[in-house]
Amino acid sequence: MHRPALSRRFRRLSYWTLAVLLLSTAAPAAALNLRSVSIKGVDGALLNNLNARLDVLRIPPERELTEAMLAYHLRRLPQQVSAALEPFGYYDASVEIDSRRDGVQVSLQLQVHRGEPVRVTARTIDLLGPGAQEEALKSLLNRFRPKIGEILSHSRYEASKARIQRGLLEHGYFRARRERTRVEVTRATRSAVVDVAWITGPRHLFGPTRFSGSQLREGLLAPLLPYSEGEPYDQAELLRLHRALVELDYFGLIDIQPDLRVAGSASEGRAADTDEDDEADEADETGIADGVPVAPIIVTLSPAKRTRYSAGLSFGTDSGASLSVGLDRRWVNDRGHKFKVDAEAGQRRTQIGVQYRIPAFEWLPGWWTSGLSWRDEEIGDGNSEIGTFSVVRSVRWRDNQISAELNLQSERFQRVDAQRLVDRDSILVYPALRLDRVEADDLLYPSRGYSVSAYVRAGSKVLASDVDFVQAGISGKWIRGFGENYRVLLRAELAGSWVDDFERLPPSLRNYAGGDRSVRGYGYRELGPIDALGDAVGARHLAVTSVELERRIAEQWAVATFADVGNAFDGADDSAAVGIGLGLRWRSPVGPVRIDLARGLDDPDRGVRLHINIGPEL
Repeated sequence: MHRPALSRRFRRLSYWTLAVLLLSTAAPAAALNLRSVSIKGVDGALLNNLNARLDVLRIPPERELTEAMLAYHLRRLPQQVSAALEPFGYYDASVEIDSRRDGVQVSLQLQVHRGEPVRVTARTIDLLGPGAQEEALKSLLNRFRPKIGEILSHSRYEASKARIQRGLLEHGYFRARRERTRVEVTRATRSAVVDVAWITGPRHLFGPTRFSGSQLREGLLAPLLPYSEGEPYDQAELLRLHRALVELDYFGLIDIQPDLRVAGSASEGRAADTDEDDEADEADETGIADGVPVAPIIVTLSPAKRTRYSAGLSFGTDSGASLSVGLDRRWVNDRGHKFKVDAEAGQRRTQIGVQYRIPAFEWLPGWWTSGLSWRDEEIGDGNSEIGTFSVVRSVRWRDNQISAELNLQSERFQRVDAQRLVDRDSILVYPALRLDRVEADDLLYPSRGYSVSAYVRAGSKVLASDVDFVQAGISGKWIRGFGENYRVLLRAELAGSWVDDFERLPPSLRNYAGGDRSVRGYGYRELGPIDALGDAVGARHLAVTSVELERRIAEQWAVATFADVGNAFDGADDSAAVGIGLGLRWRSPVGPVRIDLARGLDDPDRGVRLHINIGPEL
């Protein structure tokens, strides 16, 4: 009775045995290689995020894959694409996968469809508490993104939250906290509701400022504080203090921080205390004024190396090659006095200077500086030996550097004029006033910035000068980047002299044009009125302007095209010289290097001049 059942079982066992034998003798499946993956349909930040999130992009071409492994990765692609695009507001993304094979080589083409984005249809961005009416904070609320109607970009949303949180701290709301943070997405309607609110808490006031680690006598740095104790806390004031301390060049380390431990315990102590005597003690201990928390400021300093030595080689087509050495005593004593010696020996100029500076911080932060210098330089076709003694009072006022000077200058000038030697001595005593201002997002390589420099000086025989004169001048530079790789650079300079006997005005105070920083395509100080031998002798007035377009072609390299127009002149009928050219820019480790090929347009036979310049553009 059981034989048919046994027979069926035997037959099934035979079939399985045969299948196992066939599988064991079959050739193994060939290994696959993922040769390339291309993505279409997205670009920019979306493409970058896909490149970071898709697993298939991290499979090296030499890695061997089985059919099962490849199928596994392909099944994961739609989910990974969706997850990668959701932060940008695309919650309905899909992908079409085109798999192409050439033997064991597999190529994938992914066509990404973003779908309709989710947009913000309602939002509430609130500040609650004492800081709700603070204009700076209200401005941050107005800039919160995304706005109604905009795509729900999570990166912009998080950046806006971080910006407000940072703004609260920068304005002294150290107790600020988020009361609610909610983003509600409805996929069916592709809409989002944003609801965010902060409780600001009280704004802290500036507490006492304590300096530690300074090598200078106590109280010397206190006048540099741009704020007063008891004023509302503002981090911008601490940044101004930091910049002022950096400019002193006394310190190697500067760290400025609010002491939030004291500020926090003070505020908590005030909230918890109910006994009036205890409250008074707490106020004395922590600096609380009328129940308002304060933030003491701790300035930690470390002295820089006291003496700095310098040496360098330089070359410019205007100045030639030169060797310079220097000694800078950052502080002579605990009163902060400074001493400096510089010397330069070059092809066209040799000079040495000694300078002594005394800090004067009590009124407007600045310095009293006395200096003595001597230089021998080529000016036009002649040579000048110039000795100068000066006393300068410099101050910084509203980010402007202002200097009032009194100069005593002795100059001996020699040149050949129409086959005869001109040898002239002059003594000048003249006061001068100068203003300089620089604003830039990066002092070495600015994409946005400008500089302005202006001066006025006057000499009089009443002051024992050999000649009566008045001079004034202003120059400016403006830089603006646009796009990712372009910058426009504009430059202009105007100067004028009003003098009773121009022949007696020494060459070092006359105006010249031409050269690296003037009208390129012409030699250094080549332009202006000329003598019988055709050499420039300097002019009363100067007007130069320049426009330059620069395009970056690599991380550290750029090319430029430019046009310069201007001249030094005595009368209104003098014509302007024009120079045009091309340039190469290198962002070297030591600063910008500019190499220009320029040609002046006034003479068809004039050749192309090479101009090399090193140093900041502003």
